[in-house]
Amino acid sequence: MTLQDVIKIVDELSADERFELRAYLDQQDEFMRPSHTLSPQERISRLDEVAKTIRAGFTDDQWAEVEQEMKE
Repeated sequence: MTLQDVIKIVDELSADERFELRAYLDQQDEFMRPSHTLSPQERISRLDEVAKTIRAGFTDDQWAEVEQEMKE
């Protein structure tokens, strides 16, 4: 898929969908910003978001196993 293909798809989005896409792109831009330009609070916030995403991929039992492995 080329950028032109993506642009054609974006042109077909509703205003709400474009708002969601813009928010997603802004989030990606923030996430991709080099860490050396982030304040300590921004780095912690970024780590917190990543941790939430990782945690969401596990069941409670799986997460308990991960925690146990980390403790060992």
